[in-house]
Amino acid sequence: MNKYVIIEDEMPAANRLKLLLEQHWPNSTLVIHLESVTESVAWLSSHQEYDLIFMDIHLGDGNSFDILDQVKITKPIIFTTAHDQYALPAFKHLVLDYLLKPIRIIELQTALQKYMTLFGQKHAGTSSKKWTINIGQQVKVIDNQDVVYFFTQDRITYAMLKDGKKIGMDTTLEKIEGDVAELDYFRINRQFLITRQAIEHIGKHTKSRYALTVKYHQDKVVVSTERSPDFKKWIST
Repeated sequence: MNKYVIIEDEMPAANRLKLLLEQHWPNSTLVIHLESVTESVAWLSSHQEYDLIFMDIHLGDGNSFDILDQVKITKPIIFTTAHDQYALPAFKHLVLDYLLKPIRIIELQTALQKYMTLFGQKHAGTSSKKWTINIGQQVKVIDNQDVVYFFTQDRITYAMLKDGKKIGMDTTLEKIEGDVAELDYFRINRQFLITRQAIEHIGKHTKSRYALTVKYHQDKVVVSTERSPDFKKWIST
């Protein structure tokens, strides 16, 4: 279990970040939420039982660099802020990423993936996910490594396997998205959660949207407008 600290003086922002992490980083837990420079210095000076800090820059009694000037922090930090002018000074510290508010899910996932890559010893066993499916009188185990994409059709969620078989899942696409948050999947629209291996061709649907040819699917699959910019980043990494 990965333990994280949130340093944030705006309660709605702290609650939203905690909710996103619960949904997209299920093997993690919040240790403490700190709201000020004074409170953070006092707590961090005497505690080491955490793995990662999510740190806002502007706080009610100063900014987070005041914390870093007073406490030697050896754990990685992900800055979360509405201001981009602090990016350069932030990276003078042990900073993994710099996320601008409102935090976008794909950018949070990228930051978490970076954390897992650099501190992978804490993530043994997280490279795959399995689901148990009841098919008649039989029980089948589905491993994500056998899946090229998940999709919904007629309100049913399916896993499309690498061999072209379609398996009905007794869960929702949203739940699966949370299950595989630490793996290399991308939610391109409301119906599809895909891997890179699923894509056979990428074309333009409109000026700002992409149309994909995916394995074992007859029709083009269109990336939603809001997800197209993040899809372009994801597919190019």
